[in-house]
Amino acid sequence: MNTEIRHHDFVFSPDFARADRSDGSSVTFTRSESRALSAMAESAGRLLTRNQLLDAVSEPGSEKNDRNVDFLINRIRRKLGDSAKDPRFIATRYGEGYVWVAAGRHVVEDHSDAFLIIGPFRGTDILEGGTAVANDIARELAAQISPLLRPEQQLAIVPDFAPDGTGTAEGPTVSVDLTFFRGGGKTECVVSGKSVRSHRVHYVNRFDLPTPVSRVADLRDHIAAIAPMLLAKSWAADADTATDQLPLPVAMHEATRQPVNGETSWPENDVRLRALRVAHPRDPSIKLLYATHLHTKYLILGRDLFYKGEDTCEVDEAEIEQLVLDALDYAQSRPDHAIMAAKLLYFVDQGYKNLALEIVEEALRNGASVASSLSMVGQFRGFIGDIDGAVDSLSQAKALSEPGSHHYLYVLIMLCQALMAGGRREQLAVERADLYKASSLGAVFFEPIFSDPYAPSLRAKGVTLMLSRARATGLLKQLHYVSARLYEQPTHRENALRTPINLFVRRFGPDVVPDNIKASVAGLFPAP
Repeated sequence: MNTEIRHHDFVFSPDFARADRSDGSSVTFTRSESRALSAMAESAGRLLTRNQLLDAVSEPGSEKNDRNVDFLINRIRRKLGDSAKDPRFIATRYGEGYVWVAAGRHVVEDHSDAFLIIGPFRGTDILEGGTAVANDIARELAAQISPLLRPEQQLAIVPDFAPDGTGTAEGPTVSVDLTFFRGGGKTECVVSGKSVRSHRVHYVNRFDLPTPVSRVADLRDHIAAIAPMLLAKSWAADADTATDQLPLPVAMHEATRQPVNGETSWPENDVRLRALRVAHPRDPSIKLLYATHLHTKYLILGRDLFYKGEDTCEVDEAEIEQLVLDALDYAQSRPDHAIMAAKLLYFVDQGYKNLALEIVEEALRNGASVASSLSMVGQFRGFIGDIDGAVDSLSQAKALSEPGSHHYLYVLIMLCQALMAGGRREQLAVERADLYKASSLGAVFFEPIFSDPYAPSLRAKGVTLMLSRARATGLLKQLHYVSARLYEQPTHRENALRTPINLFVRRFGPDVVPDNIKASVAGLFPAP
């Protein structure tokens, strides 16, 4: 299958390391240039600040200078023959950053591995111009959808598309039907988005075609509004279906087809959910999705947010609280959502502990999704001090999860957290090994957290050496905020942070630990 990405007269390789011109010549890009190109193309049409581009191109531990971004962009422009005054690829937003303005094409001919299919076309015989007009509409829709897809997500236009009906995980995920009909003296088009696997229709939009019908350019603004909603509703439908078996945070990332700890999934989900909130401001399911999404921001992006001082904890907690309270009646009718609502109320720490406990126990009694419930309840039990109950619930959830799946990884992380908090280092060593098998990045990110606090591994020490003082402080803030502070028992809080604090204090001194964290884990900082 062709996985190349076309922009103007260039065909880029999937990793943006090379681009071939239509005249047969080609250009190659350095690692930093290809990373910058990839980051901009993935966020087509959206501003990327210099700091965001620096994060995308920098190696761990390297010095960063925002002037380097300007030099990098100028080199890329020279290679592409692009102009800052009349850009085809990269536009400058002075004082802010850069925007990828090229209209990308993810459209492929072989649709067997495509993520999204535009097709089938129905009723084209009533159109002036027939299938050609339908193709023009499909191409405009493809042009609007393409910038919203990741580079590896391909799109195909297949006028006679017919799913095989097997419902397997292979092949396209989303299909978009175009149906044309005439009535009341006008010609109309119905765009229907549906899941190829479940055949469930998740989005419908009906609009009039211009006269003459061949003026498809007149529909550009309308189609531009359709594209994000079509993808957002597809994602929300998949997430809702997945909650039958998965905890809500995992289901949301599963619907994105991203690892649960994959950083690119949060901004994608943010775009989808913002579109849904505008379209359905009172929908309780969307409110709960967005509350979960805000909480997940700190799990996925917390290291960078705290490192850069861009965290907005108080504002986000207030919004989470209001969203959950607004959606509570709805959530309690669905045990899988009720447990998440309880966890979020516990997280905002505004006196909802008893209510959260009641919701959890009721949901656990009535829920049908055992593995999902056990994983969420297990973490909750650890927070309230029942480490035995936490380990038992999470071990059962692990046994019920498919090895290597997102849920399996999610459960393993929470199980390691509970064992670390409980000081059960022998069992932790076993589960930590399974975690590293399930996640290739696990050994890098989690070793400074889950290694033996008194005899940390060489890998844990090595990762610590790669961190700057500011990065180490940012990581401690994240770990404390999303997990350690929620443990009611002081010993459990101290155990949860003992390894990273020991490693970071040994390297940077005690001032690497913020005062609020020192107060939370006072046993690790005995008075002189």
